[in-house]
Amino acid sequence: MASINEMRAERARIFEQAKALVERADSEDRNLSGEEQAAWDEMNVDIDRLAKEIDTRERQDRIDAVRASLDPGKEMATKGDPAKDFVRRFSAFLTGETRSFEMTWSAADLREDRAHTVGTTTAGGHLVPVSFVRQLREHLIDNSAIRQTNATVLTTASGEALRVPKTTTHPDGGLIGEGATIGQDDAVFGQVTLDAYKYANLTLASSEFLQDEVVNVLEYLARHNGIALANKSGVDFVAGDGSSKPRGVATAAANGKTAAAKDAITAEELIDLQHSVVQGYRRNAYWLMHDATAAHIRKLRDEAGGSAGTGQFLWQPGLQAGQPDMLLGRPVVTDPNVAEMGTSAKAVLYGDFSGYYIRDVGSLRFERSDGFAFDDDLVAFRAVIRSDGDLIDENAVKALTMSPT
Repeated sequence: MASINEMRAERARIFEQAKALVERADSEDRNLSGEEQAAWDEMNVDIDRLAKEIDTRERQDRIDAVRASLDPGKEMATKGDPAKDFVRRFSAFLTGETRSFEMTWSAADLREDRAHTVGTTTAGGHLVPVSFVRQLREHLIDNSAIRQTNATVLTTASGEALRVPKTTTHPDGGLIGEGATIGQDDAVFGQVTLDAYKYANLTLASSEFLQDEVVNVLEYLARHNGIALANKSGVDFVAGDGSSKPRGVATAAANGKTAAAKDAITAEELIDLQHSVVQGYRRNAYWLMHDATAAHIRKLRDEAGGSAGTGQFLWQPGLQAGQPDMLLGRPVVTDPNVAEMGTSAKAVLYGDFSGYYIRDVGSLRFERSDGFAFDDDLVAFRAVIRSDGDLIDENAVKALTMSPT
């Protein structure tokens, strides 16, 4: 089986072959032949396949690191060891000795998880004591892609309305002549209120299943509940209308550029979108789009300095572990909840997503009931999170809106 580095090298090799195919046709001032187009399409399928395989292998490596850290064959009752104490408490929860289990997402957890790292001394040093939360948060990130950006995550202990202040107008100052009166120009402030909407999932597990080792149960419950909660909250963080749910970043983002077509995007339009965001926000910007849109954009080339199609590809794949794909020098994140290209769709979002605030109420509540499905000898597990989200600074993220006709 190929290693992750070998798969990355293979993906890079195929990408270079695809570039060479297009560059050869450009040098001969012609379109791709039918055979060449078929080869191009096949190479892009291979690039996508390898990207998914790399992601799957990296995720499995993270799970294996957790499993190794929580070896159930080790003594778990050592006083003062938070890792062993965590396993002991979670094991008691699974076997019914306790009925509720709460876990806090600390600021350190959020920073480390956003970087998709586990088990290292610098990024994953607090991995083991909160390993269940870590796995759940990992799946939340993988399935709610806005958490892969630099979105601001606020964790509060309770769920009352959280008012986030913002400036709507900065003072300008002015050029004043000698002896002239200095005019008053005050900053204007506003606020955005973040609530705490509840997302929940119920899982039934057989008593026999719960007799398996702790780590396997841990892995299954984390994945099952993490995906379920992420799928729902992830939709709202991108496309929610703000009515009894989060206001999604796509809903809140102002239009930065309108495409000339409803089903195609040009390099110039992406550059215009990029520069519709003020320079200070471009330094830490991300691209967010549907995977189908990314497939279209990956074929675009910079036309500067020559005839159409003779420049460099705008899209550059990440070739090393932890390195994202890049578009015009900034990382790309794909999310199935962003609209695909189509009439008036906001198909591409660009900007500094730290202006989008996700509010999580402090702990994930995980509870069990042995009586809910008593006749079937099933144990019910209930996972509940409370979250909200909104774009606090509407200058931070802009949208490329497809043509209305």
